[in-house]
Formats: sequence, C-alpha cells, structure tokens
Amino acid sequence: MIEATTAVFHGLRALAVEVHGPEAVCMSPGQASSRGVLYELLEMGPRSVPEMARKRLVSRQHVQVVVNALLENRLAASIDNPAHRRSSLVGLTAKGLKVAKAMKRRETHLWGRMRIPTTEREIRKAVMV
Repeated sequence: MIEATTAVFHGLRALAVEVHGPEAVCMSPGQASSRGVLYELLEMGPRSVPEMARKRLVSRQHVQVVVNALLENRLAASIDNPAHRRSSLVGLTAKGLKVAKAMKRRETHLWGRMRIPTTEREIRKAVMV
C-alpha cells in the first residue's frame, strides 16, 4: 500500500506540473506543497505558518520555505495576526487568488473527465484506511 501510495503521489505531482505549466514552476520549491498551501489559503483564509504545519504534520520550517517562495512570487502576503504578535498570518494576494482559482478550475475539469474504475464507497473506505 505504501509503494502504491508513493507511486500515485509521484504520478499526481507530474500531472500537476503538466496541467499547471508555468504556474506550477513559479511556486517552487515543492510544487505539491505550494499547491497545498495555496488551496488551504483559498479555502480557509489567512493562516499562520504553525497552523498550516500542524495540519500537514510537517515541520514549521518546511511550511516556512514554501511560504517564502509564495511571498517571493507575490502569490501570498504577510498579514498582522491579532491573536499573536510574533507569528503573522499568511494570506493570498490578488495574484495568488487568481492563480489558485485557475489551478482549481483546471484540476476540477481534469478530474471530471477521468473515469476511475471504483465506486465512491470503495474510495471512502480506502481513505479511512
């Protein structure tokens, strides 16, 4: 199962680069991580780096590297955090919002065309495992 999951991960990562083209490249390092952070900010609004790290079960430093790339590419911006003086929030810029929505549209279109030879119940069961 671990080998199959790893193979799926790498396949999806390659597909994301193919589907998103230059937008995937401008998010380096870690296009998959950048995509995840962009989508979290799109869905959840501004978040702190430690919050995002806890959700992903990765180090704060890893998320900070991803966020730094998003900040450098002006896809995200630091925002004052009223709940914590030293840990700012990260939010999408107008450019980041546009990029995240465009990526989501392309993926939704792609997933809608795919035929997966399994039932929804089987997928839910696999996710639970």
